[in-house]
Amino acid sequence: MKRGSVWLSIIVGILLGISSTRFLFIGSWLSLMLWAIIGIVIGSFTSEKEKLTSGALYGFFLTVSFLFSGYSGNFSSAQLKSFLPFSLLLGIIGAGCGIVLVYIGNYLKSKIKPLRNKSGK
Repeated sequence: MKRGSVWLSIIVGILLGISSTRFLFIGSWLSLMLWAIIGIVIGSFTSEKEKLTSGALYGFFLTVSFLFSGYSGNFSSAQLKSFLPFSLLLGIIGAGCGIVLVYIGNYLKSKIKPLRNKSGK
């Protein structure tokens, strides 16, 4: 993926975050496994130059969209003042996790590619 991997990471993160509170593995830790697998897949298609950005944006938008779509309170200014910093902090942690996952996928891609070349395919 060229340049589009950054945008794809954002879109996939948002869609996965929202769908995890509405459709997929609702209330289950299995969501985390799905998020990890998707992060690794993104890493396998991401270029060496964009892996940091793609991973950070995937993790951040996944976490923040998950939190906001699952929020069941009302968005009064008092509640928003406490919810927003909490969400941003968790988004930063999610960005770190996204970086790790994309790096894993990118690393695995670099190890699998030489195996294909050696087998003559």
